[in-house]
Amino acid sequence: MKIIKRAEYEGLVKKIKSQQEELEKQIKAFYQKTLEGNKAVTNLLSSKYKNEKALKKLYNDTVGKTIPSLNLQAIDKSIEDIQEKAIILLKGEKQ
Repeated sequence: MKIIKRAEYEGLVKKIKSQQEELEKQIKAFYQKTLEGNKAVTNLLSSKYKNEKALKKLYNDTVGKTIPSLNLQAIDKSIEDIQEKAIILLKGEKQ
């Protein structure tokens, strides 16, 4: 077993503490960048949702009123009904 001098020991402790501080700094920076990325994705999804909602409204106010069978709400409802029936059939339940 190697015996080290107090000065050498204190030097090693100082080096370890310095490395620990640097690691903590890097973790905090990574965490901050992760938060910024999360905020950007949240904003992007929110924007996509608002745009999609506006496009559906525009479509329904034009095409949906002109040709009622092409109204997106009616189409969405039909799709939901088909999905529900498919789930029932997959579960083996009777309608």
